[in-house]
Amino acid sequence: MTTIFATITHGSHLFGTATEDSDRDYKTVLLPDARAILLGRANESWIKQTKQDLRARNTSQDTDHEHHLLLRYVQLLASADPMALEMLFAPERFHVRDPHPLWKVLQENTDRIVTKQVAKFAGFCRDQAKSYEAKADRLETAEALARHLSDVVEACGRQERLSGHIASILESFPNRECVTTELRFQRGSRSGEILHLSMFGKLVAETETVATALDRVQAKIREYGERTRRAMEVGGKEWKNLSHAVRAGYEGIDLVTEGRLEFPSRRAPRLLAIKKGLVPLDEVLDEVAFLQDEMVRVSAASGLPDDADLQFLEGIVVEAHLEQVIAASPTHSPLPA
Repeated sequence: MTTIFATITHGSHLFGTATEDSDRDYKTVLLPDARAILLGRANESWIKQTKQDLRARNTSQDTDHEHHLLLRYVQLLASADPMALEMLFAPERFHVRDPHPLWKVLQENTDRIVTKQVAKFAGFCRDQAKSYEAKADRLETAEALARHLSDVVEACGRQERLSGHIASILESFPNRECVTTELRFQRGSRSGEILHLSMFGKLVAETETVATALDRVQAKIREYGERTRRAMEVGGKEWKNLSHAVRAGYEGIDLVTEGRLEFPSRRAPRLLAIKKGLVPLDEVLDEVAFLQDEMVRVSAASGLPDDADLQFLEGIVVEAHLEQVIAASPTHSPLPA
């Protein structure tokens, strides 16, 4: 039968950043049963959630429980996966139950597991910050486009046609995802199709005025501004993501410079302030950029090994799997008919 190798309270409760609305996150490493081991079905991960609507925001009543079979977990450890390393360094009080004795062996040999590799910490840091940065970049481009169109209106008047300015707009804003052109059918036009300028999803025919284009871009800016404001409200998803980015950055640095992770994080007050939207945004973004650069620097200067000791890690798996198989295989047990 499947055996629990270790179960740990993870997430904000481990990091020290939980609020009254925080859900519960658990990570479990499992030993598969003998049959799964012998049939080569011992390398899986899966997640169970209590929340039915995955689009809804987590609450204190929700639980996320992530499971990894031991072989899969060891592979994650060997690849310097942040979650796997966070589990490894979780203090005893965060264990839901007593772990398997071999878990202690892992914890006593972190010098054979920790490496100079920070790529996954850096990637997580970058990805968590990206959701806000993408919105900020689009908003900045939209505002620059509005200034460009406003200058044309001021110089040429509100009745100036857009057709004579499309080429200069495309040249000034080469990001074809945000600003581009397309042909659209228009009733009454001589050719049946007419060129339209597409700006952040807003279409303006070349026969319309520059002022009309300006009005539509300004409407888009108001829409972006409101979305960004809502997303960045206290406790909003974007602030939470940014706090994760900062946490991952410091974890990557600590792991390489100190050879360990500390939980709850000694930076928990700072992370919680970011999560609640109490730190100026520019300051947080500067911190994220610094942490990404610092991870690269400390990794390059580190004397830690490039790779984990795979022979040691595989030995843990072999010993645990062998224990499972022997326990399930009495010598007198007959083969099935």
